[in-house]
Amino acid sequence: MESRLEILPDHVQVSCTGQFDGAEAGAERLRMAFLVGPENFFTKTFEDTATNRGLAVRSTTSLAEARAFLGLKDS
Repeated sequence: MESRLEILPDHVQVSCTGQFDGAEAGAERLRMAFLVGPENFFTKTFEDTATNRGLAVRSTTSLAEARAFLGLKDS
């Protein structure tokens, strides 16, 4: 799988292409955390919808919460 990160004036865009083999990548499910500035954090609609469809997604204003959700050590 290839990924491309593009930083734009008003948002960051991440594009992933190619094959993704969950068994090859490891037994863990893909998890995503979206870190949002407090001034732009209005609702958890995306998180709720994604979670209802079986995706492991967290949206938060806290870097510590995002890192904990992803299973990363504190920085």
